[in-house]
Amino acid sequence: VVVCSLAHAHNMQPQPRAWVAAIQIEKRLRAELKKNSFWHQSVRELRKALHHAYESTIFADFQFAQANEVEQQLWKSCFYKPIEEFRSRLRVAQQAAQGVTALAGATPEEALEQSAMLTSAYTKFLAGAEEAYKRLVARLQWELGDVGASVEVPSAEMRALQQAVPRLSSTGSTAIAIAVHRCLIYLGDICRYRSQVVRPKEEQERALAYYQQAASVLPTSGNPYNQMAVVAYYGSDELRAVYYYFRSLGVSCPFVTARENLLLLFERNRARYAKLPPRPPGPGQGITPGDVATRMVRLAGLMYDRINLEQLTPTRAAAIAALRQLLGEPSFREQLSTAPPANQLLLHAAIIFVFSAQLQDLDPAKRKSSGGSAAVAAAAETPAGESLQKSLLRQAALTTTLELASTLCNALTTAPPAFPSSHSSPSLTAAAAVGGTAGAAAPPQHSIQQQQQQQQALLVALNVLLPWLATHPHLLTLTQGSQAAPPASPAAAGVTLTGSVA
Repeated sequence: VVVCSLAHAHNMQPQPRAWVAAIQIEKRLRAELKKNSFWHQSVRELRKALHHAYESTIFADFQFAQANEVEQQLWKSCFYKPIEEFRSRLRVAQQAAQGVTALAGATPEEALEQSAMLTSAYTKFLAGAEEAYKRLVARLQWELGDVGASVEVPSAEMRALQQAVPRLSSTGSTAIAIAVHRCLIYLGDICRYRSQVVRPKEEQERALAYYQQAASVLPTSGNPYNQMAVVAYYGSDELRAVYYYFRSLGVSCPFVTARENLLLLFERNRARYAKLPPRPPGPGQGITPGDVATRMVRLAGLMYDRINLEQLTPTRAAAIAALRQLLGEPSFREQLSTAPPANQLLLHAAIIFVFSAQLQDLDPAKRKSSGGSAAVAAAAETPAGESLQKSLLRQAALTTTLELASTLCNALTTAPPAFPSSHSSPSLTAAAAVGGTAGAAAPPQHSIQQQQQQQQALLVALNVLLPWLATHPHLLTLTQGSQAAPPASPAAAGVTLTGSVA
């Protein structure tokens, strides 16, 4: 809406000189690329000039730049196209080095050397791109208005900018927020591309930090969450990827591509799920968070796709049983005490199934706009078909939510006490409970903290489930006749509807 209104306001205005220059440089760059490599010196010089022209256009007339999508053209012509060329050449060189394909007559050793040279040039290009966008974010916020983004720019450069450029506004508008948000997405993409060739974990974390800032600057946009989902998926964390895709679709400006990405994820998960046993292994036989995540994602996929509905009940039963078993594993309890509660399987599962339940309560048109299956929504357009399907899916989604809440409440009430130590004898335990004696051993502080962190992870997930259930009492009647066990009493679990410990 902002961009359209800006375009209308500027369609009769004279074009900035920098924009006219950028159009001419674009033409020269396309002609030069027909004659020379994307990394030829002449091409690189033209790309540098184009970068300067586009950036000059942004600051010469910001509204014109927004209306004509100058930022997007800057990214595409000066950075994204070279990145794609680098990635394509790297794939060929790496495959040739592994003997998978041939590389213009080069031996595998020569291909390996070429791959190393390409990687070096590629990482240098990405480093330059990151610095360029950090400077652009800093300048946008200094010159046109601060929207809360934070990037690291050398202090000398920042001082020079502040001395050379007057500050027009201290608070940024929505248009500035959109521009900075877009730049932060590009910064995250740069780090994500770099993670594919060097320092995967470190660069993925940096990419997520940029995407999280983009979401903070423009909370209504689904784009940052889609990018976070891509990072999670390539990190082999399917459940977290689904969580981010759902968030991408659940905002007021959903990212349309997230729906296609989500459907592809569910399809790939279906193949992995088929390799699991119908029921989780028995106690003591070992179960991993990955097994539970695969079952949870399959269940979410069935409710999202609205097909194979006969599989809902056994899939839900196996997923909840696997989660109950996982919560009893000491190794998983250890994970709960080390990872931040907001970054764990339990919270992601809670949000995914609340979203799934909420999605079933929408009419077909709204489900489609929120990312639901268009084909199935169309098939259910008849009153009878819609009513039956809606009833089945609502019941499945709400039963899953209730059973998940019940499982977490039971885990919270049956967890080992935070004190005293499990090594204490019954007499010492009783003494410690009433103030102790001179010979009573004090509970280890680290053990108490570990137990509290485990309980906090459970409480954070319950703080999503219980308030949602409490604020949707009219939906609970839809679970009548199901096999869902009601969630344990919040009071018995020491939980209020705000998630605090009683």
